Amino acid sequence: MTAEPAMAVAPTNAAAAGRDREALWAVWRRLTTEFRFVRLVRHLVGSRSGWGLYEVDVVSTLKATPMGVSAGAILADLDAPQLTALAGIARINAARNDALWKMAALFYVSGPVTAILAGFQVAPEFTRMIMVGGGFGFALIIVGVSASLLGYYTINWRAGQVAALIELELIERGQALAVPDHSTAE
Repeated sequence: MTAEPAMAVAPTNAAAAGRDREALWAVWRRLTTEFRFVRLVRHLVGSRSGWGLYEVDVVSTLKATPMGVSAGAILADLDAPQLTALAGIARINAARNDALWKMAALFYVSGPVTAILAGFQVAPEFTRMIMVGGGFGFALIIVGVSASLLGYYTINWRAGQVAALIELELIERGQALAVPDHSTAE
């Protein structure tokens, strides 16, 4: 005796569910395209709303940014269930990006620092010779690691912006967010 699923999708509904799924992912791709790195840099440097990031109220700024305005136009066409589903995707994306950011920071910072400190404990003269001899090469490595960490951080930040923008849209419509928050509020 096998247990039947509580709610099965009928063959006629399967096609509609597939279209809904495809439409949801198409909206997600359009939305995330609005938050490209180039737009972020242009916004931080050249737009007045970018300077609002240095104030206390960064929620209002989120809606005023060029990325937020473009994304708001995309979100305006969605109903509450679609927005809630999109909020779930955004929260999962933000949580995964946060985990990647933490892993990268741990790997790129803790690993080398631990190796250098251990080297100074075990073989201080050899470690000093390697550090001094590496000079320009070590400087390039540090610049590369720093740029990589900055890249991870901006991806993490933008993922949080997407999730916050969807949540803000739901709040403005008077909808309670039904998706649990798995991201960190840092």
